[in-house]
Amino acid sequence: MNGTALTDEQRKRIASGESVLVENMWSEKKQRHYDARLQFNACKGGFDYDFKGIAHRQEQTAAQEQNRQQERGLVIPARLKGKDLTEEQQASLAQGKATYIKDMTDNEGNLFSAFVRVNHERAKFDFFKWNPDKSKKQEQSQQAAVRQDGTKSANAVSRNRPVQKADKKGVSI
Repeated sequence: MNGTALTDEQRKRIASGESVLVENMWSEKKQRHYDARLQFNACKGGFDYDFKGIAHRQEQTAAQEQNRQQERGLVIPARLKGKDLTEEQQASLAQGKATYIKDMTDNEGNLFSAFVRVNHERAKFDFFKWNPDKSKKQEQSQQAAVRQDGTKSANAVSRNRPVQKADKKGVSI
């Protein structure tokens, strides 16, 4: 089951309709191991996963995280784009946080400063003009404020609504 071999005892218990604890299964979606109770559901023709009462393991120690990054081919360097990184910056990048780094050098030799965040899917670094972590938080707080007020102020901008003909200048209806 999901990368874990079941014992004969577990197979017998599942066949008799019991719920069985299976440990150390692999999730492709979340890229980590997990534990769950499995029970075969004859109506669905598949397994039901039950996570209730199972303590979630903290498997992400610093050494394991570094090993996972090395396996993915991405190591946090001591020097990025010609700029020596401090230990705090390296730790922040290793944790997946956006980190502001000044005076880096681009491919044409020009100095620039940017927020940097690790992109694990592509095994590279992403560079941002503004802090992507804060922009998400600000957007969420603005949405929460709008929900609390119940209405928007007259000069609030809604980016996700379609433009009406009356909103365009110089267009008659």
